[in-house]
Amino acid sequence: MNSTKVIVTIGPEDYDSNKIKELFTCGMDVIRLNMSYCSQNFCKKVLNDVKQINKEFSKKVAVLLDIAGPELKIGEIEGNKVTLNQGDKIRLYMD
Repeated sequence: MNSTKVIVTIGPEDYDSNKIKELFTCGMDVIRLNMSYCSQNFCKKVLNDVKQINKEFSKKVAVLLDIAGPELKIGEIEGNKVTLNQGDKIRLYMD
């Protein structure tokens, strides 16, 4: 019984549906999606490709969603520095 698995991280920068099939035929067992860098639309594209591959072949590809712990990405901060003190209130806006 082979317990070693080949896990390949796929991101929006290197996405190509033909490449996914090629990776599968070369031995990929699991596609890893790093959710810190993937949009919902990108994930849908990859999942649809995986479904197609799984229909076509008897061996199945698994999908691993790598989610980050609690964090908030807010973009650029003026002056690259913010000082917060215990008890300070922070307001976040979408604009």
